[in-house]
Order: sequence, then C-alpha cells, then structure tokens
Amino acid sequence: MGPIVSPALHAVQASRFEDVRQARSATGTRTDEGLRRSAGGRYAGASSRGTYQSGAGRVTNPLRRSKVSESLSIHHDVGGHQFETTVDGHRAYLAYMDLGKQTLDIYRTFVPDSLRGRGIAAALTEHALQYADRMGYSVIPSCSYVERYIERRQRQADPAA
Repeated sequence: MGPIVSPALHAVQASRFEDVRQARSATGTRTDEGLRRSAGGRYAGASSRGTYQSGAGRVTNPLRRSKVSESLSIHHDVGGHQFETTVDGHRAYLAYMDLGKQTLDIYRTFVPDSLRGRGIAAALTEHALQYADRMGYSVIPSCSYVERYIERRQRQADPAA
C-alpha cells in the first residue's frame, strides 16, 4: 500500500491552488483568513504564524551573502509558482501558493545538501520577497526557513526591537 497523502498535500503537489484552499478548509488547516498582523503590517511572529507585509522593515543590505548567492541567476516560474536556480547542476527552489486577496503562502524552500551554507536559500527568499513587494502582496511564511529569514531581516532593520 502506498503512502497516505492528505488532501492538502496532494493538492499542493498537483499545484491546484483552489483545491488547496478547499482541502485546507475541509481539514481544518489554517488559511490566510484570520491570521494576525502586528502594527504596521509586519509579520506577527512564530507564535501566531501571521502574515508579513513585504516592504515593511525593508533593509538595504538584509544579509551578508557569499559570492555564489550574489551571482545566482534566479528564474521565476510563474506557472509553477516557484523561484528556482541551478548551481553546479543541482536545482534549488522556493515554492509558493497564490491564495488570492494579494497573499502568497511560501511553503517550501529546498536547497540540495551539496549546496547548503552558500546563501542560496537566502537569495531565493529575498528574490521572492522583492517580487511580493513589487506586486503588493502580503506573505504567509509557512516555510520555517522563510519565517526565520523574515525575523532576522526585521531585527536587522530595527535592532531596538
């Protein structure tokens, strides 16, 4: 017998975002409605897994980057809802869902083991957040890496917080 796949996971893998909303509603998994946002539209933090309004707390030099991440060619696959890059023949990507209502749910960041520690996930995340900012989207960081990245970025923007 094959692995049991939840309706929400199956819908994500099939990239059918309307099905994802319906599956999440049916399974009780949270959606973008009702999530808390702190003052100024900023990401509300790990306790509430809230939304992040891109552009809030923007910093000009968010993270120290390696030479690899500075020279990456990142491609936005609009149809596949991914930002992707290939380094040394290995593919790294950040996947998101467009939930409507100007909201992106970034749910996965993947970098192969052989490429980790080179700033690739940070570059993909920054690219996705810049895209969201340009398009006026709020971001739900379902991916734990993206959540930590946003928190670091906000601490750098406002060290007194």
